[in-house]
Amino acid sequence: MLLLALGANDDDVVRDYAKTDANMGAILTRIGPTMSVLLAKFGKDLEEVSKLNGSLLDGAEPMDVSMRILLARLRERHGDPLAPLRAAGLTDATVAQLRAKALA
Repeated sequence: MLLLALGANDDDVVRDYAKTDANMGAILTRIGPTMSVLLAKFGKDLEEVSKLNGSLLDGAEPMDVSMRILLARLRERHGDPLAPLRAAGLTDATVAQLRAKALA
């Protein structure tokens, strides 16, 4: 979503997200401790969720396809894929700051 906020088009977002696939194992390992704490607040166990996700992801769509589906669903439900972030407090000023830092 950050790329969309920075003005990237869907194809750029999809291409970038697809590159994540090769690093997904390392990413999940790195965020595991944080996710454990977060999931515990909702009464969930990271290992149980990981097992469920693993079985759900077997035969799942490739990363690029899943991102296209996500972007399409966000547009169907909200019109603008950034609308949920805006509803949570993302402001135009924040977007401008992000753009200034990222594109500097």
